[in-house]
Amino acid sequence: MSNDENSADSIKSSFSEDLKKIVHQQTKLDHFKDKLIATQANSLSTKDKLIAIQDTLMIQIQINNLLKQKDELNKRVKDLYQNDKIDPTYKEQQILDLDREIDEIQIEIEQLTLKDEE
Repeated sequence: MSNDENSADSIKSSFSEDLKKIVHQQTKLDHFKDKLIATQANSLSTKDKLIAIQDTLMIQIQINNLLKQKDELNKRVKDLYQNDKIDPTYKEQQILDLDREIDEIQIEIEQLTLKDEE
């Protein structure tokens, strides 16, 4: 073999080794890219779950606040029933108004509960 042939074989061999290294690095990069895509998808899924949990907690807080309001209104109704010093007509109207408010709150609670179940 001549020096030119040896040199050409050496260049081919070197090129072949470099090509193998490039292919190996590309494979590693593709694997890393796949992992990154999976991690991003997982992060989005986790973010969506956290948002859903936050929404549920906000709804539960609203429901609890409404239940407290309803409880207060029920106490006022009870107090009105027990108070004999109030004019009966006024008392009846007050109780009707409070009952209406209680019904409205109950409707809000039911709507929020349905929203939370979605």
